[in-house]
Formats: sequence, structure tokens, C-alpha cells
Amino acid sequence: MDDLGRMYKLFGRVVKGHDEMKSAISDYIRELGKAINETVTSNTTAEGGNAASGDKQTEVTVALRWVQEVLDLKDKFDKVQNLVLSNNKTFQTSFNEAFEYFIDKNPKSSEFITLFLYDHYTKGLKREENDSVLNKAITLFRFIVRSRAYHKTR
Repeated sequence: MDDLGRMYKLFGRVVKGHDEMKSAISDYIRELGKAINETVTSNTTAEGGNAASGDKQTEVTVALRWVQEVLDLKDKFDKVQNLVLSNNKTFQTSFNEAFEYFIDKNPKSSEFITLFLYDHYTKGLKREENDSVLNKAITLFRFIVRSRAYHKTR
């Protein structure tokens, strides 16, 4: 975090420096998201399950893993945004677009988020835990809605 903070300050001194940094981090988020999409899919077939053939337990496991990894990544970059980038709105917008991009690349993202929520609510978690999970899942749904609305207008 300290190194990123120093980079942010240094890049701010250069014309379009923040734009370059923003672009590099956004590309990195997309790469990590692509890896999450690929890893979850490949791990499913490696474990002998096939969500496409109707193996419901495997499908739920894949959904839970995918959503949790996306949420962990989102939390990581939210922390960077808050602690290092002084809540710079242009960085936040760029990060959100990167999340929208790779979440939209997963054709089952909506279904995965729904299964994730269903699993958490049927476990009977405490209200505070459910509220936190719901807020995070709504953020992921927003990425899907914004991405699809953007594609319709193009």
C-alpha cells in the first residue's frame, strides 16, 4: 500500500500520469477477473463435476467460489481506493468499469450471485452478516446492470 501511495503521488506530478496508472490498474483488475472466471470453470471440470449437466451441488460450489473470489477482489481494490488513492472518483469509475467488464464475461454471473445469496440466507446468519452480504451482492448486480445498459446504448 505504501508503494502504491508513493506511485500515486509521483504519477500525479506527471501530465496524464494518473491516467496511465489508472489504466494499468484497470487492466490488472481485468486480468485478475479473467483468471477468476477461468479458474472457477476449470476447477469444476477438474473436480469431476459438471454444472452444465445438472450436478446441482457442483453448480452451487462453483457459484459460491466465483462470487467469493470476486468479492475478495472488490474488497482488495476498495481498500486501495480508500487508503491509497484518496477516494479519487476517476480511479473508482475505472475500477468499476473493469469489474463490469469481467463480470459481464461470465454468462452465469447473475445466477451465481443469486445462488450465493440463497446459500447465505438459508444458513440463518445473523442480521448484520446478511446485511453485509446483501450489500456486496447488490454491488455485483449493479455491475451487471450497468454493463448491459451500456451495451444496449452502443
